[in-house]
Amino acid sequence: MRDRLDIGLGVLGAVLLGTGLGGLLASAAGGALVDRLGSRRSCVAAGVLLSLGLPLIAVASTPVALAGILVALGAVDVLTDIGMNVQAAQVQRESSASVMQRFHGAWSVGALTGAAVASAAAAAEVSLGWQLLATSAVLVSTIAYASRHLSARDDPPAPQPDGTRRAPVLVLLAAVALAMAIVEGAPGEWAAVFGADVHDAGPGVAGLGYLAMSAGMVTGRFTGDAATDRLGPERVLRVALGLVGVGLAVVVLSPSIAVAIAGFATIGLGVSVLFPALYLSAADREGIPAGLGLGVMSTGARFGFLVSPPLVGVIAGATSLRVALGLVVGSAAIAALTLEAALSRAGRPEAGAVQGR
Repeated sequence: MRDRLDIGLGVLGAVLLGTGLGGLLASAAGGALVDRLGSRRSCVAAGVLLSLGLPLIAVASTPVALAGILVALGAVDVLTDIGMNVQAAQVQRESSASVMQRFHGAWSVGALTGAAVASAAAAAEVSLGWQLLATSAVLVSTIAYASRHLSARDDPPAPQPDGTRRAPVLVLLAAVALAMAIVEGAPGEWAAVFGADVHDAGPGVAGLGYLAMSAGMVTGRFTGDAATDRLGPERVLRVALGLVGVGLAVVVLSPSIAVAIAGFATIGLGVSVLFPALYLSAADREGIPAGLGLGVMSTGARFGFLVSPPLVGVIAGATSLRVALGLVVGSAAIAALTLEAALSRAGRPEAGAVQGR
């Protein structure tokens, strides 16, 4: 798309903000809309719109048109995201064991699969339009099949006598999500640049840091449910942020690209469990509709993902990439741990929710 539209990296970077901007603008309203329409109807309708909208990317004729398409897709993605997680939270409530991590593990597998399919299509010189049309057809068919197995019932939240308690919980949800988004987003966004600029790795090796982090996330999400059942959600969170700290220290102090790759894998293992647990917490707050909780949480998360790359870039420009990653991600991890503890004190999930207890 960059070559076809004949745009530079600066313009491309601005265009690519469209998805995050659309998601950020739609997050809060999206949660209320999901509560009104129901999670099944929301995630199916939004999922189909998102899938059908993908081929529009290939026909965008100007940077402004492409940015507009990405803003619209980002907004629809919010409804899909919230609806899916409300459905997942219902499954979790009715399960005798933790399952939420595996849902997000499937998402990670999908992300890796999408990247692999796109790379293979590009290598085979399949046009972007045909690749996105085929992808759209597969996704719509999958959604049509899955829709028959989704729950049409959304559990209403338990009544909360004191309405003034809702606002602080929602603010804390957004703040925790913002901090966790920086912890998860910044290392992945800068992994390839870190390998290339700090360790002079070539193109085939520099990207292995991101791949290692992604592999760590997949591994953590498919083992996170067992860990949650065994240790409990609060201890798993502390262990996860501890792993992030260890991995970050290894990356920042790494003497070689191989050591840095191991550090990125450790970070991926740590961050893997953060958002699945937070999604479940946001969907299961007593007295707060699931869509509203997830919408507010999503607003904080998407803002964090939006600001983390330029934040690291600005600090790296004034110091170094090692210092920037250590300072930004380390501070965000400490903030996430502190804010999560405050969130737990402000209002825990309803007693009937299963969270590995």
